[in-house]
Amino acid sequence: MSVDAETISSIVFALGWTVIHSIWQCSLIALFALAISQLTALNNSNLRCNLYSLSMVICGAWSTLTFSQLYKSRVTQDIITPTTGRLTETMAAWSASEQPVEMRFLVLIALFWGIGILFFLVKLVTEVMHSWLLKRHSTEIRNAEWQITLTRLKKNIGVSRDVAIRLSQKLSIPCVVGYFKPVILLPSSVFLGLSPLQIEMIVLHELAHIRRNDVLINYVQIVLKIVFFFNPALLYLSRCTDLEREHACDDLAVQACGDTFLYARTLQVCAEMNLSVSHQIAFGNQLFERNTMLKQRVFRLFMREVKSQQGFKKTASVFGLLVLSLTIASCSLLKLNEADLDIRGKGVRFEISIKRNGEILAQPVLLSEFGQKASVEVDNQIKIVSIAQKPQGQRSYVESLIYQNGDKGWILIQQLDMSAAIAQTPSFEYTTPDKQYRIVIKPRLADLPR
Repeated sequence: MSVDAETISSIVFALGWTVIHSIWQCSLIALFALAISQLTALNNSNLRCNLYSLSMVICGAWSTLTFSQLYKSRVTQDIITPTTGRLTETMAAWSASEQPVEMRFLVLIALFWGIGILFFLVKLVTEVMHSWLLKRHSTEIRNAEWQITLTRLKKNIGVSRDVAIRLSQKLSIPCVVGYFKPVILLPSSVFLGLSPLQIEMIVLHELAHIRRNDVLINYVQIVLKIVFFFNPALLYLSRCTDLEREHACDDLAVQACGDTFLYARTLQVCAEMNLSVSHQIAFGNQLFERNTMLKQRVFRLFMREVKSQQGFKKTASVFGLLVLSLTIASCSLLKLNEADLDIRGKGVRFEISIKRNGEILAQPVLLSEFGQKASVEVDNQIKIVSIAQKPQGQRSYVESLIYQNGDKGWILIQQLDMSAAIAQTPSFEYTTPDKQYRIVIKPRLADLPR
């Protein structure tokens, strides 16, 4: 199977820079979301949850747009006829010491991202399988009295879909599994430590998740968390979304049952019970991460009217994060804000030095307009094709293809490319695999003949 080297190079280039840009992009979006939440005194948990969820989607959309633009800009620069080689050969070329530092750095970022994605995908598949096993090995509650109770609770909270309740001995906290056929999984221990009325409150909370379509929304959230596993800003938004989701479901459950104190007491008992249960893995537990939020949820139910005394600290933290994000954004966009290089009447001169067995063989000089190919053949053994694109800011994308004559004609042995400030002193250096030829290519800004 053959792989287009330019396509792979463009994907790696776009992916690497997208990862870098996503750090400040997601940070700015998170800061705007926090600012809206704080400055507007947004007290509705459902609105805050929607705000943070929308912010995560915007992060994903912005990064997707960034990747698309970077990829297209890279492809449009590849005017030279694409070369095709095997994937192993392309990877070997990337690992060569002659590869530009910027591209090698982007390759490392792309590899890091790919390995991370693979790890979290395997982890997700494992958790989904465990969730399926929990559901399969659970026991459905078929008690007629409980079916009547479930119907009443569904009506109270506004759920019309078919919902099953099952008991599991391997679960530490309640959760909802499945979207099209939702199942509420309850730990067997709740029937030992909670009263029937308290169990109803737990079921109300889980029904609230079903009413809000939280399982479906959380699938999108999981995908974003996997794609942006490296991004602290998006992970923070995800954490805020999880917390506000639980708060919104608490509000719905309290509204349905009408007893805030008993509901808060139920959460407290669940927290105490969870501490005594052995920590067994459960996909639902990891899916919503609700076990670490119980204390905060209980505190919130009792302290609705008490203003936080940490407002100053939060404001200072938001301000500090804003300064850091703007600094990163400025550094990332610095080269885009550079004054355009004056190229009127100018082109690029490729100064080439070719040594054979340590001795100078040829020193050709090629002059061409920006975007036009310049080529030279030396000793009927080496052919060099170079091109420099029209500069963006102070930098030009420069590429050189080196061919060696073999039994089957000219064979591409190396592709060199970099984003270079050609008004300065960039250069390519390459030694052929047989160590016979040493090639140095120096692109320079030059006056075109009138």
